[in-house]
Amino acid sequence: MTSKPAAVSRKDDLTWSEVGQLGMRYARFPIALLCVEAFYWFLTQPSDTLAPIQVTEAWLWNAATNLLYSDGEFVASTLSTHNG
Repeated sequence: MTSKPAAVSRKDDLTWSEVGQLGMRYARFPIALLCVEAFYWFLTQPSDTLAPIQVTEAWLWNAATNLLYSDGEFVASTLSTHNG
């Protein structure tokens, strides 16, 4: 029975740490440009700039309240069908 040779690594291959370093080096510029563009968009949108944040916060608050205290649908339907 012959054994298979272990994976051969060549000296001119990149290691995974080198690939990660190159990826971080090249990703810096697009990430910086996206941050600058987001900041510019925030500055040039004078009306309702915080609207998406406020809508998201209201939705989360409503969902948390409904989870803790129920949405009142059961209480309203019970009270409306009560005959006493």
